[in-house]
Amino acid sequence: MDALALLCNLYGDGPATLRRLREAGCGELADVNRVSVDELAAILQSSSVAARRFQSEAALLTTRAGKSRETDAVESKRSAAAASAAITAPSVSSAMHELASSRDPAIERALAAWRAADAAAETADDCGADEFAEHDERADERDRARDRDGDRASSGEADDRSGPQWTPLRPALVDGLDAALCTRLRAAGVENAEELVTADLLDLSSVCETPLTRLMRIQGHVRRLVAAETPGLLVPHPRRADARFSPDPIAVELRERGRPESEPGSGPFA
Repeated sequence: MDALALLCNLYGDGPATLRRLREAGCGELADVNRVSVDELAAILQSSSVAARRFQSEAALLTTRAGKSRETDAVESKRSAAAASAAITAPSVSSAMHELASSRDPAIERALAAWRAADAAAETADDCGADEFAEHDERADERDRARDRDGDRASSGEADDRSGPQWTPLRPALVDGLDAALCTRLRAAGVENAEELVTADLLDLSSVCETPLTRLMRIQGHVRRLVAAETPGLLVPHPRRADARFSPDPIAVELRERGRPESEPGSGPFA
């Protein structure tokens, strides 16, 4: 067994690795270190970490072989040519099977440990890349949120409910407003005093299961509170059903003087 075949048995898949190396033009150990790590990883069908380790072991094995390996270069090329021809022969599959089955169990254990170490290294690299990607994504999200806040502040935008003109409902805010009623009002969509001022009390009384008179009294207290807290704010008042137009001042004056408001009618039916 030559040095390259030994290297393939110890740190590769045996005959399969040897065949792929020779098909790629690597007929001896020196050729292994002439190719790049990425090319060797493609030939070995493994990771870059495994390819670098394969090259390192090839260099060590070349050093151990010494000068005698250089003197046998011609013979190695002949052996490589013969092996390439033998690969195409019909008996190559049986020869490969015999070579693979003849490996020592210790070699098999070493190969299994080596592959496990490669898999662990690749997993660690993938985890590190995922962590960096997640960190970058969180940083980008923070930057986008900071940009949105800056744009909102520069354009004067603000949450409509966060300004001083909104008074959240709370127990004892006005007379008659307790915690239970606050909870029912919030469930009905009324969360602040300003919304209670403009709310439809008939619907609200039905939804909150609260007497209409109680809601009307609380609404009046809240209206006065809102008007006092925000001077200049126009608070809408509900229209009274019995509202009438004021009388004509001229008609009032004529009535007080005792004069008729219009000329009496004439004719046979007057």
